[in-house]
Amino acid sequence: MENTNPHIVEPFTEEQMAKWQAQVFEFQRIAGPIVNFEMKRQHREPYFKFVEFINGKLTAKPAGPYLGEKRRSDLSDTIYSSFSSLTIANYHQDRLCKIESELIRAFHDFEIDSFSTIGGGNSNILDAEYQAFILSCRRSLDQLVYGITIALKQPANSFKRFAKYLRGMDNQKLAQPILDVYESHRDNFNGWLIEKDDKKKSIRDQIAHYKSVRAGTLNVTSSGIVVFGIEGPQDLSGQTLTQVSSRLMDDTRKCFNEILLTFIEGIIEEIGPKETSPQNAMGAAQLCTIFTE
Repeated sequence: MENTNPHIVEPFTEEQMAKWQAQVFEFQRIAGPIVNFEMKRQHREPYFKFVEFINGKLTAKPAGPYLGEKRRSDLSDTIYSSFSSLTIANYHQDRLCKIESELIRAFHDFEIDSFSTIGGGNSNILDAEYQAFILSCRRSLDQLVYGITIALKQPANSFKRFAKYLRGMDNQKLAQPILDVYESHRDNFNGWLIEKDDKKKSIRDQIAHYKSVRAGTLNVTSSGIVVFGIEGPQDLSGQTLTQVSSRLMDDTRKCFNEILLTFIEGIIEEIGPKETSPQNAMGAAQLCTIFTE
């Protein structure tokens, strides 16, 4: 009997389902390269491990009852946001590298007298990517701090003050290993994302609150083109944008991943592991080394 009620949807036939699935695949094939960016798989593995943990695949008992369903949901959402921000930072860093490479290729055969230099010009695309990259690096770490401190029942949201938060935590068995990891990475970000000296402003703080920071000025000589005068916390003469941004990206990613893995390891120890395996037995630093190579 034919369905005449417009509010009742007939189930798909096998043929219709196959057609719809093909359309979804084609949609993703076309749209994905335009709107989606992903880090290398090994750099995503710590987040995949977190997903396994939050879904109860790594512990003897589900994480929900231990954390409480609301905290479990908030933790899941916040760690996803922090991982998304880390991916966005990687996207902006990738764009900086590509733009610098495009400039080098474009000026490869540029003719200029050996004694001449041409510099200047508007490079606000470079500035936009540079500033967005630095802000995204710090944002990913701030959001990671928020997620972890939610789980520890004492929410906070500043990577700069993370050590203070951890020292004040009730659960020091869980907090101390995370603090050790944080302190092993902290100096890598001094002047860039945080600042030890309260009288000074990090590059991130300058961008967020005070001024527009330059990625540098274009300079063309007979040797080619360079981006000169990158604004950073120290003299970066002789370094390319690719070198500077890659170093900060690597430091951010390693710090993020090792803190996340140490946190997961601590919770698993408290709840009890689901099973003993070589991967579960590895420490966070070993896992981070594998995932960031």
